[in-house]
Parts: sequence; C-alpha cells; structure tokens
Amino acid sequence: ADPDGCAAVEARLAADDEPIDLLVNNAGFGTAGAFWELPLDGEAREVALNAVAVLRLSHAALGPMVARGRGAVVNVSSLASNQPTPGMATYGATKAFVT
Repeated sequence: ADPDGCAAVEARLAADDEPIDLLVNNAGFGTAGAFWELPLDGEAREVALNAVAVLRLSHAALGPMVARGRGAVVNVSSLASNQPTPGMATYGATKAFVT
C-alpha cells in the first residue's frame, strides 16, 4: 500500500502500449485484537492495502479496459466480509468494502 508503489502500478495499468486485460486484487492482511488497543498506524496500513489499493488500482485499470471493450477485474475477499469476527473489526470492514 506504499503510495509510490501503488502509483507505479497505476501507471502500468494505464499504459497504452501493453494493455492489461486482467487485474486481480488479492493482496491483504489482517490484524487481531481489541480495536482500541491496536496501534492506529497498523490499522491505517491495513485499510490502505485492503481497501484503498483496491480502489486505486481498479480505477486505473477500468478506464482503459472499458475503452478497449474488454478486460476484467477480480476482487478476492473473505468470509470475514459478512461474518462478524470478534477481534478483527478492521479486517472485516475492509473485506466488506471489497465485496
């Protein structure tokens, strides 16, 4: 979820010379514990990778795909997206975003 790394992938997805036909959003990680006790920067990194990166990369990929009339985006989520899991509030919320 490094902003520079994400920007590099976005640029590659938008490149006209070698079009991308498939984007698979599969990266992610989860933290566990009482939400108020977990370090906020770790939770922010989790949101950045599990949700914001999906948003940014999908946005970058879809414009060229629609213009070409072909391509697909596959989002990999988790059962945690719709099944409450004690101690995994941020993970569940980010996977619900993807779903």
